[in-house]
Amino acid sequence: MPFQKKTLEQNLGDVIRTRREETGLSQEKLAFEADLHRTYISQLERGIKSPTLRAIVSIANALQIPADELVRLAISKNNE
Repeated sequence: MPFQKKTLEQNLGDVIRTRREETGLSQEKLAFEADLHRTYISQLERGIKSPTLRAIVSIANALQIPADELVRLAISKNNE
């Protein structure tokens, strides 16, 4: 089976998951801090959903990372 490149949403999900784990947050705690639903965080981390700008900013704030850095990391993973 040929290599399947990850989507931008999947790469963003990987970045969110990695940062969340680095900061010691559960999906539930991240969702609470970002004022989002835990199921939505799970869907983002799996690349199933594409977040709104408002959601990106809320998640980035909860992860204590600038929103533009969160997006930049996802884009750079997408270009690998």
